[in-house]
Amino acid sequence: MPAPHVAPGFSCMNGELCMGGSYCKDGVCTCLSGMFVSNDACHPRNASRIKRNQVGHLVSPIALSTQTPIVTPPRASYVPETSSWSTYAPITSSWITYGSFSASATSSTYRPTSSTYRPTSSTYRPTSSYRQHDEFGECPVDGKCQLPECFCSRTGLDIPGGLRSSEIPQMVILTFDDPITDRTINIFKSLFDGKFRNPNECSIKGTFFVSHEWNNYDQVQWLYSNGHEIGVNSITHRTLANKPISEWKEEMDGMRQALEKFSYVDASKVIGVRSPQLATGGDNQFRMMKDNRFRYDNSMSVGGGPFWPQTLDYRPPWPCTEQYCPQRAHRGIWQFPINEITRSDGKRVTMMRSAVKLFDTSEGVFEMIYDNFNRSMAANRAPFVVTIDTDFLTSLPDSGAVNALEKFLTTVLKREDVYVVTMTQAIEWMERPTKLQKIKGFSPWQCRYRVNEHVHPCENPSVCSYSTQNESGLPHSFRVCGSCPRVYPWLYDPTGIYPLETPFLSPKRYLLGTPYLSPSVTLYPPPKLPPEDRADASCIIYALIIYFAIVGRASYIPDPTEIPFVHVPLLYNFTVRLATAYNNQDKKISGFVHIRFRTKVSTNAFYLNQGPNLVVNNAIFVHLDSGEELTLLRRRYNNQQEIHTFIVDRNFTVNQEYYTEFEFTGEIFDVDSDRSPRIFEYESYTGHIEFGMFHMNQDQATTGLRYLIPSMDSVQYPCRFLVHIERPISMRSMSNMQLISSIDSTADSFTDSFNESITLFPSQFALAVYNFAYIQTKSNTTNLEIFVYFRTAVEKIISIQRLLQFMNKKTNNIGKLQALVLPNITTRYQPGIAILNEQETIEEALTLDAAGYSENL
Repeated sequence: MPAPHVAPGFSCMNGELCMGGSYCKDGVCTCLSGMFVSNDACHPRNASRIKRNQVGHLVSPIALSTQTPIVTPPRASYVPETSSWSTYAPITSSWITYGSFSASATSSTYRPTSSTYRPTSSTYRPTSSYRQHDEFGECPVDGKCQLPECFCSRTGLDIPGGLRSSEIPQMVILTFDDPITDRTINIFKSLFDGKFRNPNECSIKGTFFVSHEWNNYDQVQWLYSNGHEIGVNSITHRTLANKPISEWKEEMDGMRQALEKFSYVDASKVIGVRSPQLATGGDNQFRMMKDNRFRYDNSMSVGGGPFWPQTLDYRPPWPCTEQYCPQRAHRGIWQFPINEITRSDGKRVTMMRSAVKLFDTSEGVFEMIYDNFNRSMAANRAPFVVTIDTDFLTSLPDSGAVNALEKFLTTVLKREDVYVVTMTQAIEWMERPTKLQKIKGFSPWQCRYRVNEHVHPCENPSVCSYSTQNESGLPHSFRVCGSCPRVYPWLYDPTGIYPLETPFLSPKRYLLGTPYLSPSVTLYPPPKLPPEDRADASCIIYALIIYFAIVGRASYIPDPTEIPFVHVPLLYNFTVRLATAYNNQDKKISGFVHIRFRTKVSTNAFYLNQGPNLVVNNAIFVHLDSGEELTLLRRRYNNQQEIHTFIVDRNFTVNQEYYTEFEFTGEIFDVDSDRSPRIFEYESYTGHIEFGMFHMNQDQATTGLRYLIPSMDSVQYPCRFLVHIERPISMRSMSNMQLISSIDSTADSFTDSFNESITLFPSQFALAVYNFAYIQTKSNTTNLEIFVYFRTAVEKIISIQRLLQFMNKKTNNIGKLQALVLPNITTRYQPGIAILNEQETIEEALTLDAAGYSENL
């Protein structure tokens, strides 16, 4: 039986796992010093001083008690004051220019302001709601909205055609996110092998919203050839919520082009969209869909209901809780709401992966799905949309989640009034509502054995590998039935056609200055552009010549091989938001960074080290004393040197202090990477494969923080650190800083705040997020409190002598020593913290035991 989880104050003498931020001490789950127990969790005693500002962002106690300008990073996405603003991302070895002359090919430019960036109610807009805006009206009652072109209702509960629930079939729609990979294709082939059939004896089909990165197009081709519906989930899988129409088009229509090129999918049949991260893009998204002949969206999570889909001719009746909601009519576009799923503990979630609880069983997951199905069945028989992704399918050992899904299908398909259909088949029924007694003759639901007969899956696909870094920032490979594209497909070139016969820049990327390079390819002159593009290019080049002449008065190093320390870092205050959980190896990372620095040399350039796994957005530079903001003119990222250069409109003044603030997004590295931060995985005591992450450099490393946050990786200037780690509630975090608070920031996450212990070099900062058991002890040879975190399956953990062997000489100054014992990890150590190889520590502990040495845990 798995060990029970207990709250602070309860016994842990029999191996119970302490929760709520407590640890096992003397047989009792105990809070850290300076914390108290409330609502079964540990809270800092000065919690009354931990406040939230006007937009709900955490403000640490230090920020309230010091004159040091401390910015607690915002959780919400940055929403500029006007639609002309946009975030920007680094483009390899290219300049992006801001101001009067813009070299960007996008439709919007950065608009600097003279005021200091501050999170205020004017810069962070509140969540939109349909009921707050009335730019397109409520569903009319005079019959203006008529099927098949339009459908709406005032409540969202009405059934198309005015039918009663007893007269219609209950539709079940199986939807799948993510790229199609070797990890999932065999599951799909088993699930859709013909053993599950509707009452009309036709095999069930699914709807797949496919994203590009890591996708195997030969496997999508198998799905399409077997009659499944293919939709799009974007190329990059980044959040597009606040992006302009042009970027939505590049992501969604570009993905459709890739599917047509590499999987031979009929582009006219790719009509469905699910936005990445289920983050809707408001009117920009739906206008793009209308302009590019997409017919439906399935991204919006709604509570209440269950609601029927509606066309966006009129305002949907359910409250929109997304940040970007449509405010105008988009006639003929179907909105399929994702009705929330209720877990067995009463919590409401959107995706099936979130519905699986810790220690769930296959039977428990089946019952949860079946209970939610019965809720829809007993209400108004709105389509029951099952939102599935890779994480759900692999969430339980021994294919437990897949078995639960198969048991659900076996159960419901015994009924004569349940049909598993695709999204398009559901639309076809809503456009032509057909009673249950005639449904077996309903043409769109008939067996289509030869519908995609012309598309055949292949037995020997081509493996397309791109070892050099590409626009996504990492080496990639994928498979296709046919020949590989010359370069890795990505935004603005979704089919990888540039270069053609000879290598050159794609026209759009040529204007942006970004090469599409394949391995060992030299750069040739670009092709001739059409007259209208040549005119645009001439204007941009002419503007750049004039502009560079104006700003060329200040000296800087365009592409240094290492950061020239013309500025000295003084303080890092940053938040890192992590998605990795013990049951979910989601590698997404984001956050906000505030760096205070002093200028040594008069220059208008600022340099950051930035790993190619990260993207910087919304950078500003401010003079500390005056609060005056320097205007960002342009910037360039070189992913070979991993240096991001920013150019402002004037020189920084020598010996003056400034600060820069910026947002960032990215991914951490895989478990087998030699870089950090990265995922680690281990087998839990229940036999499950679980996950965590850590960031720790080898001793004497110089790469610093650049892969965790963009930073100034100084090898000669130590800094102070104020760190906030936002992590899933099921995890905990540790750092070589001192923990000052740990409070719930959302219903699903905690924010741990760490204060400086001593000044450290960026290469010495360490972080780990994990779900291990731990023990507190004290060394016989030092006064340090020692915390050791380990797998509960490990009996002989570690000797104190081994931990002290790797103790950095600065550890005593920090006043704590923490060790994370991991399998298959090379031992690393930094001040106050160590990551130790599990097998080595067990062997040493056993050796010491055999020798009669008793100082072990």
